[in-house]
Amino acid sequence: MPSRSDDGVPRCLLCSMDCPIGAQDDGLGHVSTVFPAELGFDQGACVRGLTAAWVLQAPDRLLVGRMGEEEGAADAVLRDVVRAASRYGGSQTAVLVDVSRPIEGVLATAALCREGGVRLAVWAPPADLPLVKAGLTACPPFGEIADCDLVLAVGDPFSTHPVVAASVRDMQFGARGRRLVSVDTAVGRTGRAADERVAVGPMKLAGFVAALAVECGAQAVASALGGRSGREICAALDIPFERVAGLAARLKGTDKVGVILSNSLGRYSAPTAVAAAVKELSAALGARLWPLLIATNSALLPRLRRRFGATDTEDLIRAAEGGELKVLCVIGCDPSSVLPQRLWRPLVEKPELVFWAGSLRCAFGDAADAVVPLTLPWQEEGTVLSSSGEPARFVAWLP
Repeated sequence: MPSRSDDGVPRCLLCSMDCPIGAQDDGLGHVSTVFPAELGFDQGACVRGLTAAWVLQAPDRLLVGRMGEEEGAADAVLRDVVRAASRYGGSQTAVLVDVSRPIEGVLATAALCREGGVRLAVWAPPADLPLVKAGLTACPPFGEIADCDLVLAVGDPFSTHPVVAASVRDMQFGARGRRLVSVDTAVGRTGRAADERVAVGPMKLAGFVAALAVECGAQAVASALGGRSGREICAALDIPFERVAGLAARLKGTDKVGVILSNSLGRYSAPTAVAAAVKELSAALGARLWPLLIATNSALLPRLRRRFGATDTEDLIRAAEGGELKVLCVIGCDPSSVLPQRLWRPLVEKPELVFWAGSLRCAFGDAADAVVPLTLPWQEEGTVLSSSGEPARFVAWLP
């Protein structure tokens, strides 16, 4: 399939669903999204809607189930899986469910796991986890970006969230003097559209943002770094302090500042530190902050942990490698599309029975013991979280 990757590089930064949108590694540790112009995506697209026609006709679309090497109807495969899994206790069984599925289905799965004493893990795009850990799970409306006098973009939001670009461009062109400043590890789509670009090495972005936050008055960051000043942070990491001080002066001298945080997977190191520093920077400036989650339902993760004891994929990988898991059920996500083989292989090789439910063939599904087809996201109806963190009802728009 055109969207399959065997080199460990994510095929797409938008979500785990396969589609013609791709990812490109420049060899310097920067991974960026690629929109094939010949397929009509030259202006950017989202796999959850604009590529639906392609996905529906994809040659690797799953239409029948499989148990071992034998194909069969989905309900028959499910009966065989239940019968085989019943030989093991709940503590030896785990379910990994995609957080992007409708909330009703995710909560029902979580409740069943709790009732049966089964380990529950929730799959979320890896790029979202640092933002969630920093407590950044909700955005103001994107239209409010146009009201800002200056927008500081950390990362490359024009690539990860093309819909944001329109609001930023409205801000730039809406009134004379409104500016977009891009701070990133490479000149991406956002950098090319910015009025000012600050390029920082992939290993130094966290330090740059931390120094910027300290210079803007973020005492929490200074305390976390042992009371260091912005100048001291820059000196320790060989970052030109003048760049930090100049940007801090412009931010503090602007009335309405907006900050956009985009975590492109693989684009910079220490993303959790970057997210935490951006959060404190925004608070110190009194700025509006738009943390861009890849999957808005990722905001559910803290609640699922508190209410159901849900873990994440990293915990599940450790359990598989330690021989704790005998049965693994993976619903709606494809770990092989965004994780390198050394991470997802234990999930499919260590347990004695691996069941996978998905929409399109993938390396993980091909290696599973049992497979059943799953509907595509736009063939379902239910509730998801909006970018502002509010529940939003949607209906299926394809049969």
